Amino acid sequence: MHFLMGRQAILDKKGKTFGYELLYREQTKKCIGYECRRKYIHKQDDSKCIYEFGYKNSKNRQGFINFTKDLIVERIYEALPREKIIVEVLEDVMAEPEVVKSIAHAKKLGYTIALDDFIF
Repeated sequence: MHFLMGRQAILDKKGKTFGYELLYREQTKKCIGYECRRKYIHKQDDSKCIYEFGYKNSKNRQGFINFTKDLIVERIYEALPREKIIVEVLEDVMAEPEVVKSIAHAKKLGYTIALDDFIF
């Protein structure tokens, strides 16, 4: 398995780096004859791996990590340091009771919550 790790700067109002969105993409390659296609799949089933690889070079700034519904409900955030990460709730996560309960639990534990691509 091949994967790509990256980080994208998140800037404050003054244009200074506040933190980094830590990104993980699994790479799959499908070749048919001479035609090869590469597909990058957004995969979030190992947030600890994302944190370990992505945060080490983040100069102690906040690490924003995307959380799917399953990761929120399974409380995967508890495996990560609350003072160093921000739980970023993806835009396709609906405010279902189990999600809201888990987010409230994360907040009670001291995690910062951010909404990704939120539209009111």
